[in-house]
Amino acid sequence: MAEKEESRLKRLEMKLLGSFEMDSSDKQLDETVTRSSKTWELFAYLALNRARKVPLDEIISVVWGEGGRNPTSALKTLMHRSRSVVFEHLGEGFDLVNSYRGAYGWNPNVVCAIDVEDFAESCEAAALAGSDPEKQLSLYKSALSLYRGHFLTKHESPWIEEYREKMRKIFNDALFAFSELMLDACKYEELIAALLKITSIEPNNERLHSYIVKAQLRSGNSAEALKYYKAATDQLYRNLGIRPSEYLQDAYTEIMQSHGDMETDLSVVQTKLEESSEMGGAFFCELGFFKQAYQLESRIAERDGTCVNLALVSVSAQDGSLPPLGQLGNVMDNLLEVFTSLLRKGDVISKYSGAQYIIMLPTQTVEDGEAIMQRLMSTFSSRYPRCPLTVSYDIHPANIKL
Repeated sequence: MAEKEESRLKRLEMKLLGSFEMDSSDKQLDETVTRSSKTWELFAYLALNRARKVPLDEIISVVWGEGGRNPTSALKTLMHRSRSVVFEHLGEGFDLVNSYRGAYGWNPNVVCAIDVEDFAESCEAAALAGSDPEKQLSLYKSALSLYRGHFLTKHESPWIEEYREKMRKIFNDALFAFSELMLDACKYEELIAALLKITSIEPNNERLHSYIVKAQLRSGNSAEALKYYKAATDQLYRNLGIRPSEYLQDAYTEIMQSHGDMETDLSVVQTKLEESSEMGGAFFCELGFFKQAYQLESRIAERDGTCVNLALVSVSAQDGSLPPLGQLGNVMDNLLEVFTSLLRKGDVISKYSGAQYIIMLPTQTVEDGEAIMQRLMSTFSSRYPRCPLTVSYDIHPANIKL
């Protein structure tokens, strides 16, 4: 009897991470066979809720939302067409859904393995295996290998977006735990390869980029780490208009610290520290270094009774919104050229976001700082009279937390 029951079962693998896909033996069904996104959303919802009968009103709500004319009839039509698609590509035996009075439910004779569930279970098991790092790493590797992309990437239904964010959080928690374990195990090259692959899924994940920088640095390749750091921060500026997070700033600090190798000859140390005599104008640096320079200069000003001004220069469209990236890049480059050519050697500049510069001006008074900023703005306006964007600034004395 048990063998008979077993023979009636159909086995199916459903992939919901990335694009929708169903596989059975040598047959496959994916989103390319029909343009109806609701077909895939219907099957996904019923499969994820296969332990229960799902009321018609609930299905209508998640598939169509509020509104629509005669939604019950529309659902029946969708179900008929969706079944036909499955029969055509997987075979007549794959009747995935049972009809009940006032409800639909997943057919219990179709045993369905779903990648998103396997992924979440592996992540949970890894988190619980904290006393065994090797087991944790194995489970995290297994979980991350399942993550082909975010949950049903091409779909935008509210329930899908909510589920996607839930899975994305689990993914990020697993990714960061995996990265820490790999760093502790000194598996730098393997970690770099794994994370670079994941950047195609999470291109603007700052913490992900910071782990790549750290792995490159600890593998002995500080030049490559610095190069990647600059490329990542530039990408974030261009794509999101944001300044580096604390994770990337910490990675940059680690890069700088790596250059402090042991040296017993003070004259050699002094030569390394000295600037080239040809280098003039203000000092342009990364935000992580700017913060340290700002804190140091503020302490010196407090001790000596002088003043440090902090100016924030912002670029916006005429209506105050973030401007198009093409225009923004040119204006930001032109501003930096003006700043570095007019400001003094003791002044420090950094990019605060994709549309902002922050400038530190050690002066005798706040009025001196205001006069410097007015001169900078006047020079920029005269050099670039046709600038299509609005450039504004704000200036305050020190003791403002960055």
